[in-house]
Amino acid sequence: MLAINHVTLATAATFGASIYFDKPFFLPFIVFVTFSSLLPDVDHPGSEVSNYFPFVNKVFKHRGVTHSFLV
Repeated sequence: MLAINHVTLATAATFGASIYFDKPFFLPFIVFVTFSSLLPDVDHPGSEVSNYFPFVNKVFKHRGVTHSFLV
């Protein structure tokens, strides 16, 4: 999945949850959701995050611990 898809889906889900739970949709939370949505593919060599931080995909193997819900 591309970074834009991760961010779009996470933002839409957060927006929907904020309406459902009647909570404000504020900027710091949007930044947190955006960053967090990129973490599942942080270990992929072609991901946006690994382009900025190339050491990450050397530390973690793709589809490894970063794809676990337990993390």
